[in-house]
Amino acid sequence: MPRCLWVGFYLGFSAYAMVEGYIVREMEKGDIDRILEIERESFRLPWSRALFLDEFTRDYSHTYVVCDREKGEVQGFIIFWVLFDECHILNISVAKAMRRRGLGEKLMQRCEKIAKSKGASYLYLEVREGNQPAINLYGKLGFRFVGLRRGYYTDTGEDGWVMIKNIKKKVT
Repeated sequence: MPRCLWVGFYLGFSAYAMVEGYIVREMEKGDIDRILEIERESFRLPWSRALFLDEFTRDYSHTYVVCDREKGEVQGFIIFWVLFDECHILNISVAKAMRRRGLGEKLMQRCEKIAKSKGASYLYLEVREGNQPAINLYGKLGFRFVGLRRGYYTDTGEDGWVMIKNIKKKVT
């Protein structure tokens, strides 16, 4: 498994971001085993290894992990697409033992920074209507509810909330 190295200081903020003892960096194929562990403990219908690997083949896909600076262990990840003026957050999760420590927020902040740099006007995502911790985080970060996808989650038939955040700079 690749280790998160303290090279971010030398490479600059665009490659690595220091986060309270953790760094955010681009995902590597060697991270997939740990990401699959996090995915399986987080979701009833987890993504497959093939789905994660497919993201490395798409020019518009952005994949990041947050990992412990000292041990190098991946503790969370985010995958998002930036196409035209929109950023679609496809998948985000943090290891159960590491939740409520700000790691998900830091991944979302990295997503927003990249999306802005690529010219996106807004971020959007779908979230289970029963996932109150995630809804609370997204609300804290400025997302708002804009729609409902009835029966979106096929494992339970649960509805998905569509949430959006406008990130376009306002002209004054």
